[in-house]
Amino acid sequence: MMHDQGRIEALERHVRRRLREVSEIDTSRLSDLYHGRGPGYDDRPDGRSGIVMSDVRDAIESIKPELMDIFFGGDRVVEFSAVGPDDVESAEIETEAVNHVMTEAGGFEAFLGWFHAALSEGIGYIKRSWSEDRRSEVVSYAGLDEDGALMIVESGADVVGRADGPDGITLHVREVYADTSYRLDVVPACEVLVPRDWNKLSLRGCPFVVHRRSIPIHDLRGLGVSDRSISELVEGDDDLGDAREVDVKEIYLRHDLDGDGVQELVQVICGGRDDRILERAGGGWMVDWITSVPIVSICPVPLPGMHGGLSITELVEDLQALRTVIARQMIDNVVLSNNADWIVDSDVASGETIEDLLNPRPGRVIRVSGGASSVREVVPPQLVGQSMAALEFVEALKEQRTGVTRYSQGLDADSLNKTAEGIRRIMTAAQKKILLIARIFAETGVSDLMRGIHDDLRSGAMRSVVMEVGGGFSEISPGGWSRRRSVRVNVGLGTDNRDTQFARLAMLLGKQEQLLGTPLVDARRIYNTLRRMLEISGFKDVESFFADPQSAPGVPVPPDSQDPSLVAAEIEMRKIEAEAAVKQAELEIRRMEAETRRLDVMLRDDRERDLAAAKIEAEEAKRTGAPVDGGDLVR
Repeated sequence: MMHDQGRIEALERHVRRRLREVSEIDTSRLSDLYHGRGPGYDDRPDGRSGIVMSDVRDAIESIKPELMDIFFGGDRVVEFSAVGPDDVESAEIETEAVNHVMTEAGGFEAFLGWFHAALSEGIGYIKRSWSEDRRSEVVSYAGLDEDGALMIVESGADVVGRADGPDGITLHVREVYADTSYRLDVVPACEVLVPRDWNKLSLRGCPFVVHRRSIPIHDLRGLGVSDRSISELVEGDDDLGDAREVDVKEIYLRHDLDGDGVQELVQVICGGRDDRILERAGGGWMVDWITSVPIVSICPVPLPGMHGGLSITELVEDLQALRTVIARQMIDNVVLSNNADWIVDSDVASGETIEDLLNPRPGRVIRVSGGASSVREVVPPQLVGQSMAALEFVEALKEQRTGVTRYSQGLDADSLNKTAEGIRRIMTAAQKKILLIARIFAETGVSDLMRGIHDDLRSGAMRSVVMEVGGGFSEISPGGWSRRRSVRVNVGLGTDNRDTQFARLAMLLGKQEQLLGTPLVDARRIYNTLRRMLEISGFKDVESFFADPQSAPGVPVPPDSQDPSLVAAEIEMRKIEAEAAVKQAELEIRRMEAETRRLDVMLRDDRERDLAAAKIEAEEAKRTGAPVDGGDLVR
């Protein structure tokens, strides 16, 4: 992009003024808590326990599998909604292409790091970009004669070596390949700067965003920066050459670049201590118009009026500190119990007595000259039981805050002794918290990221995408796509939810089979149900199992005209059949409701009977002093 010097200087002044208004997010303390470091954890007195409880790490690592299964458990992470009947096929193709490109860009690994940063630090950033990777390799051409070797040399090939032998001439030629690929990279929170007064989670609409980073010189050349600008960035001499890293800032801001009175979104690459705009190799400046900020943010617990919010680390950090103190004291108590202190009468005890006491070997003999009363062991109180109860109390608080329970992880050995209804309610309440985090991620960062990938494919360097569509491979040209505003992100398609959906579709298919031939159900609707069941099961090639009724050969075509009386009679007959089917469905629903009420009464009676038995047992235990067996009751 070519601009005169005056406009570039005005842009630089705008950038420097804005840089004084930004702030960074310091997440180093939260990162230390995840790893069990920091004040209160590194202090380990001599002879005392230094254990550090891992509540923060356990909570985060328990939520991550749930989130990854929710987003990547299905066939698609994103679906683009059609804007009309003529747009259905295009939306389907664009959905497949965006999901394909995201997968090829290492989407699973990128999302895993993105989610981890958000859960542990309260804000997670991911950046989308195009990358042109240049690689070279040496290829050998053997068995050439003089004419063949001359032809290769004259073609402009980079010949790096020649060897003459009895079998002819061998030329070693360096060949350079350039591959254009799409990238998704997790960006540390400390590298992103936003205005201090920006109070929204999303960066969409943010007037000024900075990505500051260190980049190798060879990558800077790959971006198109001139050698002159690179030389101004390099300070001092070393032997790293182009592998040396320099500090640059990629800035995204709104600025009236062409003087038309409208502020456009532009990308500016600056460097140096005075943040000067870098020159482009071949002339011009590192300034480009862009359609959106390529950095996307998410937060698990967003707070109103803030860019970001709370992390899982902050929800659990006080509980981790409390459990660490309790666990250290409990271990110290056990150590002191096993290695008790001694009270020795110094007027009576001999040196041999002191020597024997200082040797803590098992089965030792303590020589006492003044009688056993001159030496006495100090036994500390046993605090393990109270400590375990306190740890359990704090664990319950952590489960309430995070939604991560032992039942959902399969870690409670007594789960089989609890009522099924109680376990179901506990797991449902826990899953709702994790599903809320997934929904927040989906509706904020993930949907913005997918819209950005769609826009990048439309206007980026990848002119075509070869991918599997409908059981075969097709070449898709994203350049002709229309801009998408409506994006639906699939959440809730994890393994458990897929099983539930499959069961519901199977029940629906049974009802459709009963109503087949009525105005309510035709072959096309049954095909749609079967196709959805196959998609949930992980089969993409539906045509291998079922033929589309609209395109299958041998499907009878209705005649253009029929006897009006026959048509009326058929319509009336189907109307009667449909009414009968509806009544049958209503009867079935009422039967299921009655069965549900009957099961509720049975469960309530069993519960009351268990409570009565437990009360009798408790009264008997109180009278006799025997321990109480809680049985199947939930405390």
